[in-house]
Amino acid sequence: MKIEDYFKKYNSSTQGLSLEQVVINRSIFGSNSVSIKKRFTLITTLLTQLGSLFSIILCTAAIILFFLQEYIDFYVVLVVIIINALIETIQRYKSDSILKSLIKVLPSSSLVRRNDKKIRINSEEIVVGDILYLQAGDKVPADSLIINSENIKIDESILTGESLPISKNSARHYDLDTVIDNPAMVFCGTHVVSGNALVLVVYTGNSTQIGKIATQANTLDKQLPLYKDIQKLSFRIFLFVVFLILFVCIVGLIREQSYLSLFKVSVALLVSAIPESLPVIITLILAYGFKRMSDKNVLVRKMHSLDVLGKINILALDKTGTVTHNQMKVEKIFTFNNQEFYVTGSGYNPKGQIVFKDAVVPLQKDSDVDILIKSGVLSSDGSYYYDQDKKDWSLDSGDPTEVSLLVLGEKTQNTKENLSIQYTLKQNIPFTNQSKYHSAIYLHGGKTIKIYTGAPETIYKMSTHVLVNGENKKITKEIDELFVQKIKEYSKQGYRLLACCVEESNKIVCKGIFAISDSIREDVYQSIIQVYEKGIDIIMITGDHKDVALQVAQKIGINASEHTILTGDDMNSLTDVQIKNVILNKNVFARVTPSQKLKILELFKSFGKTVAMTGDGVNDTLALAKADIGISMGTISSDAAKEASDIILLNNSFGSIVYGVEEGENIFANIRKTILFLLSTNFAEMFVVIFAITLALPLPLSSSGILWLNLVTDTFLVVGFALERNCVQCRQQQKIITRRDWKRMIYLGFIMTLVSLIVFITNKDVSVLYAQSLTLLVLIVMQWFNVLNVRSGDESITTYGFNLNPIFIFGFIISITLTIFAFAYEPLREILRIHPITLGDWVYVFLIAFSIILFEEFRKKAQKTRLFLRK
Repeated sequence: MKIEDYFKKYNSSTQGLSLEQVVINRSIFGSNSVSIKKRFTLITTLLTQLGSLFSIILCTAAIILFFLQEYIDFYVVLVVIIINALIETIQRYKSDSILKSLIKVLPSSSLVRRNDKKIRINSEEIVVGDILYLQAGDKVPADSLIINSENIKIDESILTGESLPISKNSARHYDLDTVIDNPAMVFCGTHVVSGNALVLVVYTGNSTQIGKIATQANTLDKQLPLYKDIQKLSFRIFLFVVFLILFVCIVGLIREQSYLSLFKVSVALLVSAIPESLPVIITLILAYGFKRMSDKNVLVRKMHSLDVLGKINILALDKTGTVTHNQMKVEKIFTFNNQEFYVTGSGYNPKGQIVFKDAVVPLQKDSDVDILIKSGVLSSDGSYYYDQDKKDWSLDSGDPTEVSLLVLGEKTQNTKENLSIQYTLKQNIPFTNQSKYHSAIYLHGGKTIKIYTGAPETIYKMSTHVLVNGENKKITKEIDELFVQKIKEYSKQGYRLLACCVEESNKIVCKGIFAISDSIREDVYQSIIQVYEKGIDIIMITGDHKDVALQVAQKIGINASEHTILTGDDMNSLTDVQIKNVILNKNVFARVTPSQKLKILELFKSFGKTVAMTGDGVNDTLALAKADIGISMGTISSDAAKEASDIILLNNSFGSIVYGVEEGENIFANIRKTILFLLSTNFAEMFVVIFAITLALPLPLSSSGILWLNLVTDTFLVVGFALERNCVQCRQQQKIITRRDWKRMIYLGFIMTLVSLIVFITNKDVSVLYAQSLTLLVLIVMQWFNVLNVRSGDESITTYGFNLNPIFIFGFIISITLTIFAFAYEPLREILRIHPITLGDWVYVFLIAFSIILFEEFRKKAQKTRLFLRK
């Protein structure tokens, strides 16, 4: 459609809407506000968490304990349920803040034309059909079509990830469905870098591209792998317990036992099956990880996501702002004596040096490269400054490519201030889309000179000579070939190119070429190597152009080529099945939209991959929210990106990701050890009950004794895992509990069962209560020894060492103290139904409990000879 058709469609014109039409259009198309349906209330979210399988099992146990008038046990279990549900609820309830942050991209006010009058209104009052005035420095308030413009450039990195501003113009026909490479449309939330334009609003509020992202983000709700693993674990435990209860009931009915006794046995099994302290210990492990990450300037917003970092096998990188600074930097300088110089430094930071043939060289005055740099600085406009809040250099005004020349001048002491002593500015002619260059007229040494900087093809075409070793030489065929070769080489590498020429004494002399790129962060390359060494695959997903993406990917160490790139246009031309068939062979995705970023992550996750995503713009919000773990940059990320992420790198250091992965590996390993330790005890408790029923014995353990063992003894023993730093976890393992772990838990549980039954059977003739007390004590002491077994992994405790961290020592002291207190303090003995025991009993229990270490050491040695518990 033509612009006139849109005027007719919205009853508008270049004079703007009438006040009456504003009301009509608002009623038809809505106001310019992003409205989001609230997904969660605190109560509904809390109820949802209480409905999880783990909570249901605990609630069932609590209800049964209440009706059995076991009130102490009931209250203990109830507290565990509430604490666990509250932690999960608070984390999930925060997710709605993502949507609130997306709304912040709207400017507070905008300049519009209504009733043929120019007025400033609140941006939320804008309606479809409004005529807006845009100028340099403005933020676009709504998706709009350009009616007419004057050299307007838009920074669309917030939506597309493209680092360079985009030139915009009016068109004969308009395409409203294209975001990337749409030269005649401006989008809500983007910034006007230069120029001005008159535009017609066609989309407002939820219909804008930003609004669509917010709406789609409202439907996303990821479930962290840790939750999935715990749910699977809970479900397996639940099925196992149901099977055991049915078995016990069948055996009991055959032996004509009373319903009440069978009910008590079922309660004992249910209570023994649940690792009540598991949620508390996992939270503690994550909390210590949270603190360690904070010490490294890494803010973990969603604590339960920490363990994911230890399990990721794909790291998806956004380019602009994450891998790169989103700050243009002159990287290479080419002069026509066929010399190429490299420029060190980063972004707009004015510290850097000139490198020639791998050696830093002083810049010789009036050399070809010195003259080229001076010419580039003199013909550039703009400014940059050090932002104290962001602790980084930032663009103040002007085109980023021209500002990069000013930064280059600062690095070489050719600042505009210094040059103005010799050069007097007479006229400045800004860049235009028609001329494709920026020119400036100066008075120098009594002569008038005109300097041009712009597109190399344009500058070279208008030149009559080139500068070679201080002399102006006529352009020859050899020079033509050299120029074409260099332009082709730089273009293929994805550089933004500027050439510079000077008109003086009836000659137009081309001085050389600047190769400019978005500056890569200093620590990225080394961090990429470290990530690869950990067995993690790296992909790059960006809205930038294919050539730029390939160049950056290769620079930072990604093994990318033309064959490993997939573009947004490619994705549009392929079916979902076709994309899925090729996606694992691609590691660079260029010119993709926010929705395509989301689709890419979903496809990788469909292959069972655990994906971490880095990003900083609004265009990354969906991907950050969908990834197993989203990572944003502290000072440069949009509010929406920060809210969508799980982790924020406060110091913008990409290297912090590597530390996070290492911390995640430790957390993952420690959670595994915790589960292995707790469940091996639970299996022992269940097996003791089952074997006792099978052998027609009294119950060796009471419900209160089991709860004391699970909540008090075990809890304090495993808190030391929170401080463990020696990760023996294999990176290839993704499941929190493997088949071999199950075998090991059953093995340890069976050994503890065997020892416990021996103790119970050999002492039950004294009294059942006495035998139950010794059985409880031997299980407690075996756990003291078993924590050493589990802590050392597959290594012998003699080689792994007894050098316990302070928390382990503290946990042992507390557990031993509470155990002595429970067996010595009469009121507590009555609550726990414990018989008094003697010092000789303690010695007997310690000697027989030590067998758990002997059995486990035998297993570890046998495993090393590939005889036992193979993977």
